[in-house]
Amino acid sequence: MRALEQASRLLRRAIAAADRRLRPNRFPYTTAMLTLPPDFAGCNSCGFVPDSGRPRLCPRCGTSQRQRSFKQLFWARLRKEIFAQRSPENGLLLSPGPVERTLLFPQLRQYTVSSLYQTYTGIGPYVRADVRDLAPFQDDTFDYVQACNVLDYVPELDQALCAIHRVLRPDGLFVFLIPERNLLQGIEPICVSTHATVTGRYWPDPTAVPFVRLGRQTLHEMLLQTGFAVEEVRYVEPLSGARCTWWLCRPGP
Repeated sequence: MRALEQASRLLRRAIAAADRRLRPNRFPYTTAMLTLPPDFAGCNSCGFVPDSGRPRLCPRCGTSQRQRSFKQLFWARLRKEIFAQRSPENGLLLSPGPVERTLLFPQLRQYTVSSLYQTYTGIGPYVRADVRDLAPFQDDTFDYVQACNVLDYVPELDQALCAIHRVLRPDGLFVFLIPERNLLQGIEPICVSTHATVTGRYWPDPTAVPFVRLGRQTLHEMLLQTGFAVEEVRYVEPLSGARCTWWLCRPGP
């Protein structure tokens, strides 16, 4: 039975790959740069513009750099290229922040919020799952998977990527962000240390949170070996002035 399921899954992916070759790619699978108006240097959530400095958290609305960066990606790319085309049937959001939830919930016909240690109240459906295997979810379940500031906590990154590839449908999209401080230049291998976090929501011991770093090219090769076609979207987040990279990944042919 397991062999039959695997053969059926491979056939579905082959059909989806052939379909993609017959139509223009929505993503060129390259490195892209987002451009912003030259006079915009504030928060894209509330419009706050600082008199001086580059705050990571917006002093007015409290949004973080990661959430503002996702909003920029959503309005510049995802809204037009994904959600304007069709509404993905089913989405998996791994540890989503409030801005991600506000933007994505209305776009997905069904969604599941998941994390390993963090808990969400008043948000459903919620499923606790280890990103290294995503065991509660069957193969080819989701059209859209997102993980913002999640994979940089996972030393077994190769296992997590394989699990996400497994639950993603053949024509689905995986979107994630790893902080720039975790991305080294070149082909440096994965290295893991620990650091302290301001909360214990993401890890049981807030004094020993995994800090995963690896080369940008190493990550790209890991994604390719897992079976993803990859596009890097790089830009500078206006309020903080920090560089960001969002990775847009589709199951490859």
